[in-house]
Amino acid sequence: MDQLTERLVEYAQVLSYEDLPPEVVERTKRLILDTVGCALGAAPWQAPSIARALAADVQSRTPATVMVSGQQTSPAMAAFANGVMTRYLDYNDYCYTHGRGHPSDTIAPVLAAVEAVRGDGKSVILGTVLAYDLLLGLSESAAHSVSRGWGGASFQVIAAAAVASRLFGLTRAQMRQAIGMAISSHISLNRSRGGQISHWKAATSANDSRNGVFCALAARHGMTGPVDVFAGKGIVKLLTILPSL
Repeated sequence: MDQLTERLVEYAQVLSYEDLPPEVVERTKRLILDTVGCALGAAPWQAPSIARALAADVQSRTPATVMVSGQQTSPAMAAFANGVMTRYLDYNDYCYTHGRGHPSDTIAPVLAAVEAVRGDGKSVILGTVLAYDLLLGLSESAAHSVSRGWGGASFQVIAAAAVASRLFGLTRAQMRQAIGMAISSHISLNRSRGGQISHWKAATSANDSRNGVFCALAARHGMTGPVDVFAGKGIVKLLTILPSL
């Protein structure tokens, strides 16, 4: 197992709601409300409607809800449909640091995972803070190296897999498997944000959320994945040294 995977797992496992200062909790509540508002505003448009239609085709024994329609679907597809609505208008919060990006893209998978296990509001807040920390920490660190065309959503899938694993109650070993599966098979390119813009621009991060949640569910059922994705032999290294983690 590589060192970075272990550091990600350790942080994701030990952070608790009680660790969060009151001002962070209050700020997180506002971010969640803002994100839901962005989703409601985008709901009538074509891409969000397509995402909801795709989610409607999927059933689950541990369902999560699609916003606006109220459809019950799998946690992974709820993360996708809600993520598309969140991002479609590009009004959700933006981080202007070296890494940049829309960290509230991580809220859709948090909501889906918490609902699937019948969690509470504190779990939503904790999951959101954890997802923000992971996504922005990875993005900020990678911005100091050569990105080589990797998209910001590359880190979305890592954050989604780790946070969903924590919210699903996975063990450290299972979380390692989920992160390994997510990274080794689901990395996004910046090309979705270049050239002629398509619907997929708004769906890229949502799809990475879907993949992250799916990998967490797979690990929950016992599926194993590589645990040396950052430092293993014969791979293209996604990140170099990560000083901020």
